[in-house]
This record gives sequence, structure tokens and C-alpha cells, in this order.
Amino acid sequence: MNAFYFVVDEGMCCIASAQALHIARSWGCDVHIFVERRDPAATVRQVEHEGRIHYHFDALMPCLPEGLPSSRSWPHIVYLRLFAPARLQQYSRLIYLDADVLSMKPDHAIWDVDLPSGLAAVEDYGTLFELPPTAKNLCREDWLETLGTSSGRGFNSGVLVIDPQRWREHDFAGRLVEYFEKYPQAERFDQDFLAWLFDGAWTELSPRFNFQASVLGFGMFAAIDPVFVHFCQYEKPWFDRRGDAATNIDEAIIDVYDALLEEAGCDAAALARPLALTGPQRFKFWLRRKMAAHGFPSRKERRVGRERQRRIGVFADYASARLSEGRFADMTAKALPDIRDETYFDGRFFRTRLDRDALLSVRVGS
Repeated sequence: MNAFYFVVDEGMCCIASAQALHIARSWGCDVHIFVERRDPAATVRQVEHEGRIHYHFDALMPCLPEGLPSSRSWPHIVYLRLFAPARLQQYSRLIYLDADVLSMKPDHAIWDVDLPSGLAAVEDYGTLFELPPTAKNLCREDWLETLGTSSGRGFNSGVLVIDPQRWREHDFAGRLVEYFEKYPQAERFDQDFLAWLFDGAWTELSPRFNFQASVLGFGMFAAIDPVFVHFCQYEKPWFDRRGDAATNIDEAIIDVYDALLEEAGCDAAALARPLALTGPQRFKFWLRRKMAAHGFPSRKERRVGRERQRRIGVFADYASARLSEGRFADMTAKALPDIRDETYFDGRFFRTRLDRDALLSVRVGS
């Protein structure tokens, strides 16, 4: 028996609930939502589907040792994903998802991937392209070594495939204290800790299982054929920032979230954060877009385009090397399909034209 789980506060519970309803229906398995409330009196809307969706309130924070570092971007709640599997020992496999991960479709083969260390994850692409400012004079391997990782590999903790029986072997509370005593410079907290704890031993999955926001505009959506899309950036689909140059997220994905939230009985309007563009900004983006459409790239398009091409090259080299080495546990192909989505410059971002009908087919009830 297998299950998914989320760990959220009351502010993100509606997003997790919408995903839980979608996953319970499409994957046909249990989903657990651990709600760690900032306000103990806060109430949240709960959804239900055939007894598969389970809520747990304020169950994990007592597991966390005192004195661990946190920041606005990485609050203490990020550590709690480590402790939830101990409460879900009845399952053979678990998949942890950040609340900003969209399940595109079920792929049940993931449940059978061998997990000798108890963990599978996907490389963190953001650090392939650019390291944190504190590491600007280091190569990626040397930077990872400063965080206690000798394998030269680091993963994104937004999607984790876990064997809860093997997970139970670790004293996470004690090892967290040990890690931050040794490496107080770590900035991505739980993610750096897990990379150290499972250094080189974690099972690597292909980009299909954590298609991260940093590659959204590469035109590789069809080639990757993602199972999970991870909006690990400031822009979120539920912000509902429609319109040219308002966001780098395709409007079809925003439509998907509208449908998921509606199915779950959530108020999408309450989550929206419209982006107010000034008249001069709108004109500037419109002009750049028109120039691009007529084959006269602006300085902005050329600058963004050069960086985009560099990143595409880095990502392609990474994927090609891993495929040729047979490193992706979920794929046997030796190369990505030679497919490129249509992309365009909207005056601010390079964007991929996604198949609206195909994306909307992921909606609950479709």
C-alpha cells in the first residue's frame, strides 16, 4: 500500500487539499495532509474522497529539536517533512510533495523503483545554473563539499520518494543538530541536510518526477513529459497573474489550478495576487513583443535569450550524461526525445506554448 503526504500551514492547506483530492482520484491511493498551524485556533476546510484523504493537526512540530536555523524562505516547517513518515509506517512507499507541485498524471511505476537507501529524488536544477551568492567563487562540486556533500550531487527536496521502513533507521532529530553544528553555513536547511545524510546514496530520478520552474521556458515540456511540475519560484499559479508579461507561467496551468481549487471548494480569488503593471511597463513589454514577432529582437530579448541558451545547454548536458550512464532509475532511454515545444518572447519572459486541452485534462474529474 502506498500514499502521498503534504506538510503545510493553515495558509497553504487549501492548495494541498485541492491537490490531495486530485491525487486521491487520479492515483487511487491515500493522501495525508499534516497541518502545522501558526495559529492553533485556525480552522481549515477539509476535503474527502472515499476515505482516502487524512488530516493531521499540529502533530510534527514537537518532534523538532530547538535551535535549528530558519529564514523567511525556509521556515522551520520545512524540516517537518522528515518526521511525517514515522507516523505512516503502514505504507510500503510514500511520496512527499511540496504544496506547489502539480501532479500531471499518475505513473504507478514509481512505486516499484528500488530504494536501497530509502530515498529517491531529482537533481536540483537551480544550482546547476547558478549557485547562491555566498558561493560565487566556487564551482558546484566545491560548494557542495562546503555543505558536507562529497558526491558532487544534490537534490531538490520538493519531491521525495521514501521507504518508510528504511527512513525509520535514522535519528533525524539528533542528526539535524549534528549537521548544523558542523555546517552552520548551510542556507537551504532541510535540503542541504538530506544531501549530506544521503550523500551519494540516494536514488536519482529523471526530471519527469520533479520538473522544476527553472526549466519552464526551455521548450522541453513535451520531451520530458513530466509527472510532477514544481513551481519552486516566487511566481505561483494560484496568484492568477494573467496577461502578457505578467508571469512566466502559462495561462493554461493557471486554468488547471482554478479548476482544482473549484473542485475542492476553495476560494481561488482569496489566493490571487494580481500584478499591477504600469502603463509605461505595459507599453515597453508590448513593444518588445512586437519587435520579437517581426524578427527584431530588443536588447532585453538578446540578453535574456543568451542566458536562456546557456541554461538549456547546461540542462541538456546534465540530462544526456545521466541518460547515457543509466543513472535515472525510472528511465531506460539513452537520450531525450528530439522534441521542442514552441516558445516565444513576450516582452519579459521566454515562454512555452503549452497544449491547453492536454493540460486541462489533468483536472479533477476529467
